[in-house]
Amino acid sequence: MEASPNPQPGDPVAPPPPANAPPPDVIIVGFGLPGRFVAEILDARKLPYCVIELNPTNAKSIAACKKHVVCGDARDPALLRQAGIESARFLAVTLPDERIVLEVLQIARSLNPNVRMMARCNYTSTGIKAEKAGAFAVVIEEQIVALEFAKLISSNL
Repeated sequence: MEASPNPQPGDPVAPPPPANAPPPDVIIVGFGLPGRFVAEILDARKLPYCVIELNPTNAKSIAACKKHVVCGDARDPALLRQAGIESARFLAVTLPDERIVLEVLQIARSLNPNVRMMARCNYTSTGIKAEKAGAFAVVIEEQIVALEFAKLISSNL
């Protein structure tokens, strides 16, 4: 299957994995810096994963690196199924938009009650909501920034 020169969300950007390929252990939603770091760990451990990327140009670049990717909105249950959510062990939602993160967590939980979910959130209040939506781990940006500022001020006094 040939990727189109101007892919659109939902278009195939790479051939599906071979029929004998193992289903992904992990689904990574978003392939910005956090998603790429997750992928690097999985590559090093040779664990199969699938990336869900909304931006068609980015998805095409990911596919060019021979990574399993589906292009589209991770809030779409059909797209999550295409990525392998029903058998995935982990879901890493690395998007910067908290509202979308919470929606993806809720939809993913409805499709696979056993998936272990990790989420990125900006604020502690949203992190609490992510935990209530089923995330076992939440990376909260304001807390990380606070810790870094505390380290900086402590080391420079």
